[in-house]
Amino acid sequence: MQDNPALQPFLMITVALIMLSLGLGLTRDDFRRVLKQPRAAVVGLVGQLVFLPAAGYLVAVLFGLQPEMAVGMMVLAACPGGAHSNLFANLARADTALSVSLTAVSSLASIITIPLWIGLATSVFAQGGEVPALPVLPTMLRVFLVIAVPTVLGVWVRERGPGAAATMERWTKMAAVLLLLVIVVGSVARQSDNVLAFAALVGVPVAVLNLGTMAAGYVASRLTRLERPQAITIVLEIGVQNSAMAVGIAMGLMGSVTVAVPAIVYSLLVYFTGGAVVLWGRRT
Repeated sequence: MQDNPALQPFLMITVALIMLSLGLGLTRDDFRRVLKQPRAAVVGLVGQLVFLPAAGYLVAVLFGLQPEMAVGMMVLAACPGGAHSNLFANLARADTALSVSLTAVSSLASIITIPLWIGLATSVFAQGGEVPALPVLPTMLRVFLVIAVPTVLGVWVRERGPGAAATMERWTKMAAVLLLLVIVVGSVARQSDNVLAFAALVGVPVAVLNLGTMAAGYVASRLTRLERPQAITIVLEIGVQNSAMAVGIAMGLMGSVTVAVPAIVYSLLVYFTGGAVVLWGRRT
């Protein structure tokens, strides 16, 4: 189910604004901090960049998802954590600094990992051409331009002027959310019957992915003897992905509303599961 190609540049701009707002909230110390907590950083980054996409692939296979939704599941799982995971970590009294650092590093690493996982997904699930194959190197360049460049620019602005960066962060985040909301609502409205049917089909698989990876993150944290605040952070970083980025990539790079459906469903579900982790964290 392809969307209007004319919208794709606007979606890429939206993703760039999302990453710019993320960068405006980061400093260089957020990237360096992972070296001070190597065990927690390894657990979190391996969980986000390797285990989560692998889990997305497994869920898509087990539930026999249609090609476009299977690819969408992989796109969602390949995206790093975002500002929501940092907010949830703060509310849950977890290790917020670790959460921010993992988000920062995984966002830059996704320049390489997202094209690789998308390439694998299209080659396995969309052999009939349901989703256009994306060549790895050009896709990597486009991902670099819309993810790495805005993030680094945001960090640079934050280092130069924290006050101006805070103001810019609020406005860019608001603009990105509103633009994405208008595009997604308009696209879904034009194809509402199909989108609602697909959302019903993918609801359980998305919940399994979300809850399963959260549980796995907690188990991995306890096995590696991380402190409880760090364990809660790992649960949130693995369980709360940047669904806005996933929607932007699905509709902007791949031009498909259906590929974006898992991320749209996930963006609603994660408020409930993330909220439950927040309550658990505050009680413990």
